Order: sequence, then C-alpha cells, then structure tokens
Amino acid sequence: MFGINSDLSMMKNILIPISFSEASNSALVQAKLIAAHYHSTLTLVHCYSNKEYNRPYDFKGETYTDGIRRMLSEFYQKTIDSKTNLKSKFVTYKGSLADYVESGSHQYDMIILVRKGGANNKGSSMLTHKMLQLTSKSKCPILVGLLGGSHFKMPDIRTIWHIKRRDGESELIKKAMSSYGLSESQIVERSLDQKTFKSKFWKKIVALRKNSISTSIHEIAQLFAEEKIDLLVLVYYNTGLFEHFIDDKAVKTLSHLDVPLLIFNNKAFTR
Repeated sequence: MFGINSDLSMMKNILIPISFSEASNSALVQAKLIAAHYHSTLTLVHCYSNKEYNRPYDFKGETYTDGIRRMLSEFYQKTIDSKTNLKSKFVTYKGSLADYVESGSHQYDMIILVRKGGANNKGSSMLTHKMLQLTSKSKCPILVGLLGGSHFKMPDIRTIWHIKRRDGESELIKKAMSSYGLSESQIVERSLDQKTFKSKFWKKIVALRKNSISTSIHEIAQLFAEEKIDLLVLVYYNTGLFEHFIDDKAVKTLSHLDVPLLIFNNKAFTR
C-alpha cells in the first residue's frame, strides 16, 4: 500500500500549461482561485518545438525563450488582476508538454487543465488523447475543468464524488482530500458496478452504461443539477484500463457536465 505525500497538504506549487488560448485563460483563472486559498506559487509553462521551423512565433530581435517569457508575463497580467497578490513563475521548455510533465511534475502539487464539453459536444470523451498522455506521466494530481464552465474556490466545495474503481482507493482519497483541508464527510463513493441507488442521477448514468435506457443530455444535466456535485475524483493506474474506462458511454456522458475532474495518478501517492 502506498502512502500520501505529506507535503501535498501545503499546495505550494501549481502548474498551468499555457498555449495562449481561451482554454489557457480559463485554466489560469481557476488556478488563481485555488492559489489564493493556499498561498501557492503559480507556474506558467509554455513548451515549444525543438525545430525552429515548427515554432509559431517570430520574435525578430529577441531570443525565442525571451519572447515566450514576455508573452507569458503579458498573458498573466492580462488574466490576473494586478491587485491579486500571488507569486508567479514563467517557464519555457524546448520539447513537448508530456516530456516536461514526465520529468518535472514531481515539483508541483497540482496541474490545471481545461477540457471541452457541454451538450453540443456529443460523443466526446472526458479527456483528449493529449490529456490522457499527461495523466499517464504526471506525478501530481491533475485538475481538469470545463471550458466555458464555472470555476470554484476550495472553501466552496461541499460535495465530492469519488468514482471508485479498485479496492484500497477510499483511504487514499480521504487522506488526499484531508490534505486539501476538505472533510471525509464531503466524499460520496460511487461505482459503475453498483446495484442499489439513492441517487436518481447516478442510477441513470449506470443504466446508460448498460444501454438499458434512452435519454437526453439535457435530462442528465437536470438530474445532475439536483445533486449539486462540486468535484469528481478518479485514480489513474494504467493507460489501457483508463482509456477503456473514459470511453465508456456513461463516463462520456459525465464529460458534458459542468463539473471539474480531479485525477490522482497512483504515482502521486508514491513520490
């Protein structure tokens, strides 16, 4: 059995990959709200190609690294109110984001990303291939919000749903949530294999998995709104099983809903 890293409770460093997109802006706003609560340092990272002809910007008199650092600083200042007193760092990396996460994620306590979703993204998976790749390499938890969705502050979290897939997860998640200052009483365990239900929403989700009902995403969203779920939590073990899990019809349905997903790679419990 692996144990939770005691330093996780400090939430000292939060990483936000920046592509200068709308998704990057949304991720940075969410990161700001979390960092303000924990007094964390925000690290904005932009990764770029080793091949000069594949780089999207031309800085003329500046080196590429200096140009990107300036863009990161400007992006931060544009997104974060100058009155917000947060520590920030700007990092450039020559190579892929996956490589940076694999080699450097042990320095961070959370990575924040944003996914596309909503009722108009039918058939979309909960995570893109790139996000799945980052999850497989990360040694710290990854928070995935919804593009265009709501942002949350940690003290505002009331209900956390842990979608349990293996024995032994429960205690790990309880310790992790406790390290964030969240209570065990806020955690509700759910499973796609359960047989009895108190939640109409979850009963509908599990029924979707068995293809035993036909329903619309709008009906699902209405039931979801009644549950008032603030956070979904998963534990990642390996790519094959996880990819199969998130490709499940029921889990794809969850990807349309305005709820952030917190994924703990089992490496996050052993670093």
